[in-house]
Amino acid sequence: MSGPREGISGRTRLINDTAAEIARLLGVAADEIAQILAAQPSDYQQWRLPLLQAEIRRVLGDTAGAAALAADASQVAAWSAGAALVDGVMAAPSLGATLPALNIRQMQAMREFTTEKIKGATLEAMGAINDQLALTMIGTQTPFDAVQAITKTLGESTRKRATGIVRTELATAYSTANQLRLAQWGQTVPGLQKRWVKSGKLHPRLEHVAIHNQVRDVDQPFDLEGGAVKMMHPHDPTAPARHRINCGCVSVPVVPGYVRTIIDTKEQEAVAEAERAQAALERMRAPAAPAARRSSVAATLDEGRAIYGRALAGGKHAGLIGVLQEQGPNQWRKAIAAQTRRMEAHQAKLANPAAVVPDWAQRSPQYQQGLIRKWRSEVEDAREQIMVVEGHRDANEG
Repeated sequence: MSGPREGISGRTRLINDTAAEIARLLGVAADEIAQILAAQPSDYQQWRLPLLQAEIRRVLGDTAGAAALAADASQVAAWSAGAALVDGVMAAPSLGATLPALNIRQMQAMREFTTEKIKGATLEAMGAINDQLALTMIGTQTPFDAVQAITKTLGESTRKRATGIVRTELATAYSTANQLRLAQWGQTVPGLQKRWVKSGKLHPRLEHVAIHNQVRDVDQPFDLEGGAVKMMHPHDPTAPARHRINCGCVSVPVVPGYVRTIIDTKEQEAVAEAERAQAALERMRAPAAPAARRSSVAATLDEGRAIYGRALAGGKHAGLIGVLQEQGPNQWRKAIAAQTRRMEAHQAKLANPAAVVPDWAQRSPQYQQGLIRKWRSEVEDAREQIMVVEGHRDANEG
């Protein structure tokens, strides 16, 4: 039976190439907008804001359309490739079956969803650009500062958000078609199963490493986190975001009667790695604690996963995710330590305001309440950032 390695490699190339094309288009847009801004009069009071905004909106609109077209074409290719991987494996046993084409209605819905998300990620940058133009118009920053800030917006946050969408949605299309094709073959081949194959990334998710080579019937879900999370396939849209975003795992067919008799050294290492990951996860769940404490710990873990999932999905603290992706474990530890110090410093202020505001007692109630709200907000923001860093660390340290 032929192996699926070529199909998996093709999937990776498709996703990487599309992400690179989206990044290139955004880079071109950033350069064009910088040229538009540089051509404006040096006196920012002479800037014609509505005309300038209209020109930038045109550039972003064109870029959003081009990016959406690139993502759409690649999503169709990913869908076909996901089904083709299964067909390629199933062709080796000479089963002789002819299967109908996959129902494309689901693919069309996914294409529309991805196209709108890509356009939205690009056009959302207009709000940040408008803020910078407004600051320049009222004289609080120079046009040069505006160019720098706008270039950073398009070059970092927008690019990361758009390429993150591309990677996740193309992988979802691939795995969805893969699962649908497996289900079709399952009606022809009794006992057909599927096997989870972990990502080849340097730091895959610990939970995904732990279930490497897990085998299930084609109509049954894979079990993650000790069975607490069920996924019909990698990138299952019903799964929590922490198991979907930027995941590189796939599932492959397991044909009854065709036993894998040769396991190379790399595969043996992967099996040992899966065993180590499973042992680590069991140690994480093992420590006994009183019922009340277990409940509190579980609640904190659930909250942390929810905050990390929202950040991965582009919500609050999404920018922090982008920074963390460019760093390593040492920087993650330093970030946790820094945010812990920040949280503790503001907690100390809340405990004894007079220690940092000598005339605290003489201040108005409005002033006191405003400062207390600010300190509480700082504590909560630091706590959430710690959870995001810890979530990113747990997902990427294998």
